[in-house]
Amino acid sequence: MQGRYNSVGMKSREGLLIARLELEEREKIREELQAIRVWLEASESVLSKMEQSSSTQELQELYSQLCAHKALLQHILENLRVKYPVVPAEIDSQLQEVTKSLHYVDTKNLTVFSGTVPDQ
Repeated sequence: MQGRYNSVGMKSREGLLIARLELEEREKIREELQAIRVWLEASESVLSKMEQSSSTQELQELYSQLCAHKALLQHILENLRVKYPVVPAEIDSQLQEVTKSLHYVDTKNLTVFSGTVPDQ
């Protein structure tokens, strides 16, 4: 009887540890997505200002940062696909929001950049 009790206790502790690790991992993903979202909001503001007076170098730097954030998002997506058959709803909604914003900033960057390149 004591053996079964200890076994159940051990399984319970293991389950609790697994659940804690899962929550920590999801929180880390949420923080990474939030960091991307904050950068996207800041870059939208910068791009709006650059429409007036923009330098090609600044746009290239912004584009370089955009590519780094795209790569981070792609890495997050790949890890989620490996771990989950279906991405948890709370993470999926954030992913969709960040992906949409990333696409918007990418499009806006290209629009602003094409306005700064002299016609040849």
